[in-house]
Amino acid sequence: MIRSYALSPEWSALDVSDIDEDEELKPIEARQKVYDLCTDLGQQLAADPKQFDALLPEIVAADSSKVFMLGRGLAAGCDSLSGCWSRLRDEFLKIPEAQRHAQFLAGFLASAVTCSPGETEVLLDAVLSDSRLHPYLLYWQANAGINGKAFNRMMKALAIDTVPVSTFGLLANGRVHEGLDDEQLRQVLRGVMTKEGGNGVATLILGMRVFGRVTEKLPISESLKATSREFLAKVELVKGVQHDHMIGQVIDLAFDKPEHEDQARAFTSRILSAIRSWKVYASDLGEVITALTKTFPAVTLDILVEQAVGDEGTGRTVFQDIRSDRACPLDHIPDDVWMAWAAQKPETRYELLARVMRFSNAGDEDHATGWSSAAMRLIEVAPEPERILDTFLQRFRPNGWSGSLADTLATRTPLIEALKHHSKPEVAAWANEHAPAFAAHIDRERAREAAEDRARDQTFE
Repeated sequence: MIRSYALSPEWSALDVSDIDEDEELKPIEARQKVYDLCTDLGQQLAADPKQFDALLPEIVAADSSKVFMLGRGLAAGCDSLSGCWSRLRDEFLKIPEAQRHAQFLAGFLASAVTCSPGETEVLLDAVLSDSRLHPYLLYWQANAGINGKAFNRMMKALAIDTVPVSTFGLLANGRVHEGLDDEQLRQVLRGVMTKEGGNGVATLILGMRVFGRVTEKLPISESLKATSREFLAKVELVKGVQHDHMIGQVIDLAFDKPEHEDQARAFTSRILSAIRSWKVYASDLGEVITALTKTFPAVTLDILVEQAVGDEGTGRTVFQDIRSDRACPLDHIPDDVWMAWAAQKPETRYELLARVMRFSNAGDEDHATGWSSAAMRLIEVAPEPERILDTFLQRFRPNGWSGSLADTLATRTPLIEALKHHSKPEVAAWANEHAPAFAAHIDRERAREAAEDRARDQTFE
């Protein structure tokens, strides 16, 4: 039965037959029934030394999640945990490293810790002392539980090169990290971030810790906030890595008071530097930049608008490179905040805002039905509204498009038309002057597209 149930792939013929016997049995309940049977088989195996000797090499080598439950049963039924563990370990080490599967031994330790916590600690200390077992230490520790001597064992493991830093990522699985208090987590993350490749691992662990606290509306300790600020001071942003949401939540938690502005400013400067050096794309950081904008809007305006846009001239901005299906981070800045910021340097800042602010009330700016409220407010308060409108007009032509450019440009026409009777004479004059020219530009583009279509059609005749 062990071969049929415990060593077979998940949802083998026997697993399915268990459901067939009771058609109302739900899949999760059916799986649990099989797991319970495997646990019972493990206990039977412990009581049958001859069968244990015969099947052990096959069980240890099996690539089946069900052997985890077999290991639990074995630990619950064996007379000597340490003696049985030695047999499992020795058999495990006979297998070539690339072919090893650690589930059976993980299940054994998960059950052993409930039978004899002290003896299980001794077994895990022995794993730490054996470099051959270091790749499996964190996996086995996680299954035995992050309690007792686990923290001290992990800190020692961080000082050993043969313990892969990637294995610490297991702390981000489910609630595993909750076995560490906030100060212990801080020490572990410090160690992880000193290791090559530890950047992403630390992001996942801290991200899951913060996610859990926020979603469950649990109290946030000052220690966890301090850990988050330490993390943001060291984390390296990498292109294509999907940690945007996690880091955004860490920012919300870390920069929660005015006295953290200098740290927020330093982190934002590092973001700009990483984008400019192509270490990361702005499109990877939509939620990160949104979180910074919500916590310290003036920092975002100073660095990602004034410094970044001012230095880049007429090129693409950080905010254009954030995916168009996301809300613009600047939408979260209250009007009175950006107006006060612009008023400090009216000769440049109003125009810089026109470079980055969403001009359309449509999310992607290609389906405009009117001006965004912020853009209209900017037109109304800027001391030289014509300069603002000229900047918006330049942005009416997209950097990239699919389909007809003329059709895209035509969606901007209502914006100009809406200003023809504006209460400010200079705004109305600008609209009446530019409306005919913009319409003519669309007509020329439409004619060009039609000519290209005709030429393409003739090519295939």
